[in-house]
Amino acid sequence: MPLYGDGGNVRDWIHVDDHCRGIQFVLEQGTAGRGVSHQRATRELTNLELTRAILDHCGAGWDMVTPVRDRKGHDRRYSLDDSALRALGYAPRIPFTDGLAATVRWYADHRPWWEPLKRISPGAQGKPLRPAAGRARPVSQWLVTGARGMLGRDLVAVLEARGEAVTGLSRSDLDITDAGAVRDALARWQPAVVVNCGGLDRGGRR
Repeated sequence: MPLYGDGGNVRDWIHVDDHCRGIQFVLEQGTAGRGVSHQRATRELTNLELTRAILDHCGAGWDMVTPVRDRKGHDRRYSLDDSALRALGYAPRIPFTDGLAATVRWYADHRPWWEPLKRISPGAQGKPLRPAAGRARPVSQWLVTGARGMLGRDLVAVLEARGEAVTGLSRSDLDITDAGAVRDALARWQPAVVVNCGGLDRGGRR
């Protein structure tokens, strides 16, 4: 189990069911133009605390942990303001402990789904993300922005391992705050699904 740096980076952990329910809530109850609707579970933990909790639920020891050199500029803490979404009536329902236990059970019960993903070659994650030269009208089912970050890189690798058509764009490839550039990208790649793997801290920095 990899652990970045000293494990002191802080994140807020929300169960996937609550996260998906929040997205559906915004689709049905939100109003266009009202800004960003952040989600959070108000359960902040350091990576070290989360690692210990996962090991406990798996019945594993600390010998399963592999220290990983922290990346430069790694955000020490993400702290999102979810007041806009809560004002609409949304709130997460699943307590962290219950959600973690359910997540561990799910992975234990679905090994055939995830075990092949562990066999992705390391080189596959480092290949160029731009489409091949000379492709006049590239089309992708998935368009992933922020694909040079940890989450984006892993998502691209998972999708490709599942045989999905995916185009990954880094921040230098596409600035998502540039509406014109986003329209051009959508017209060029014509994706069925768009996923932005990025985040904002409380100061509004990406």
